[in-house]
Amino acid sequence: MPRLLFEFRCKDGHITDHFVDTAIKEVDCPQCSKSANKLVSPPHFPLSQGVDTDMPTAAARWDKIQYAKNTGKMADSNNDSYGGGRPGHDDVG
Repeated sequence: MPRLLFEFRCKDGHITDHFVDTAIKEVDCPQCSKSANKLVSPPHFPLSQGVDTDMPTAAARWDKIQYAKNTGKMADSNNDSYGGGRPGHDDVG
C-alpha cells in the first residue's frame, strides 16, 4: 500500500501529521499517547503563477456566450454590464 501524508486528531484536540498506509484509520497521538483518528482534510495546492483566482463559473460563461449570440456584442468582462441574467431567469419587478 502507498504511504501518504494524513492528519490525525486525538480526543484532546491535538492534530498531527503522519505518513501512513491509506488503510490506516487510527494512530497513537505522539503528544498524549491517546488514540487519534484520521481527518478528512481539504487539499492544499498552490495555483500556478499568473492564474486568475477570480475564475468565472460555467453559468457566467454561458451567460456571456448567450449575450453575445443574442446581441451581436461581447459583454465587458470587467463589469459584466450586459445584465448577467440567463433567459427566463430575469427578475421582474
